[in-house]
Amino acid sequence: MRTLQAGERAALSDLGAGDTTEVTIEAGLSGTDVTAFGLQEGRLTDDRYMVFYNQPSSPEGAMQLLEQGPRTRFSVNLLALPPQITEVVFAATHSEQPFAGTLLRVNLGQATFDASSALAAEKAVMLLRLYRHAGQWRAAAIGQGFDGGLAALVQHFGGEVAAETAPSAPPAEAAPCTAAASSPQQGGPPQAKSRGRATQARH
Repeated sequence: MRTLQAGERAALSDLGAGDTTEVTIEAGLSGTDVTAFGLQEGRLTDDRYMVFYNQPSSPEGAMQLLEQGPRTRFSVNLLALPPQITEVVFAATHSEQPFAGTLLRVNLGQATFDASSALAAEKAVMLLRLYRHAGQWRAAAIGQGFDGGLAALVQHFGGEVAAETAPSAPPAEAAPCTAAASSPQQGGPPQAKSRGRATQARH
């Protein structure tokens, strides 16, 4: 098993992972939610590619939430993603408690990344990034935290969180840019709208 460090990048093939793979996140803090964001050059341009407890699959099924809990599993078929989705970022959030001193570990193929030691007061952590580069998919261990939970992450990816708390309706066929941004413990999710233009991808 290869141990990744924060900031380390590698081709998926070097990590024992293929174009269709599973990503597993182990969390020691009860109530942790894990989300996979399908992004276009770092921006959330279509909320249907925000895969989490309330939306367990992307439209074509390329990103799927298989299991949610202390051990959360995602299946990702990178070849089935539309060309506008250039990266997938996995993040863990908690609505009430920071991750300091708790287990937060990612497993991908034959590699593992432990983000626990770098965390303090953060309630949201970007863990792993899968991204297209030079005709292949690569992985990057991140370990970057935010104090503001899921809403802070949505805003980081270009989303704008509104104040409403009513549950969101199912997205229309051609109505991107609205995303739920709260944990199930908080009741109905506030809405987040993606905004802005795409930024340059990081390689």
